[in-house]
Amino acid sequence: MGWTVIIPTMWRSPLTVPLLKSLTESLFVNEVIIIDNSPADRPQFQLPKVKILEQVENIYVNPAWNLGVRNAQHELICLCNDDVAFNPSIFNAAEEYLNDSTVVGCHEDNFQLKNVHIPTIHPGHAIGQGWGCVLFLHKKGFIPIPASLKIWCGDDWLVITHSHTKRIKFPVNTAMSTTSGSPGLNVIAQKDKQTFHDVTTENARIQLALLHFSNGAKDSLFRRVLFKIGSSFRWNLINRHL
Repeated sequence: MGWTVIIPTMWRSPLTVPLLKSLTESLFVNEVIIIDNSPADRPQFQLPKVKILEQVENIYVNPAWNLGVRNAQHELICLCNDDVAFNPSIFNAAEEYLNDSTVVGCHEDNFQLKNVHIPTIHPGHAIGQGWGCVLFLHKKGFIPIPASLKIWCGDDWLVITHSHTKRIKFPVNTAMSTTSGSPGLNVIAQKDKQTFHDVTTENARIQLALLHFSNGAKDSLFRRVLFKIGSSFRWNLINRHL
């Protein structure tokens, strides 16, 4: 089973084109979808497996993730920043830990690791610095991020809409937030954070009860049904706010 890698970009990082070249050379990657939020700045390149979705204006990272997943031709999805470098062999390791209720992100130690590090998986809903730089999930388990969340909290959304969150240790080189860290985007970022906070704090006890009850259920089918109820509840809650 091959991977679709989704990369929103404004072409501000020197790592973007080398990343695309590395991904297209990998046997694990079948498709790379670029959400081009700044076509005028796109460099010249020709690479196989690359599909460019050109935007008239910047739609921002979270809507770009939604668009990429909708257009993905494969079940295994990687949401990837445009300013990272890593060994694509990690796709083989990540696939072992995935199902449609699990999302896997970066371990906070990834950015100090050496290239000889053997990938290891670490459970837990707590996500650390850089968790969302490279994310692995199933298309089937992806619930679209609400349109009102533009830049921030997309990875937090993945946490609350998946019953299991994991962190995988593997070496990653990144400049971290090359585009989203731009000063001009601070107002949008603050609005995103407030919106997400407002949505997730209302009826928090009910959400947590559903989550814990679902995780504690022994029967796998019963657990999935409970999780779907919880997801539906959260989705309706989001729609009332956004």
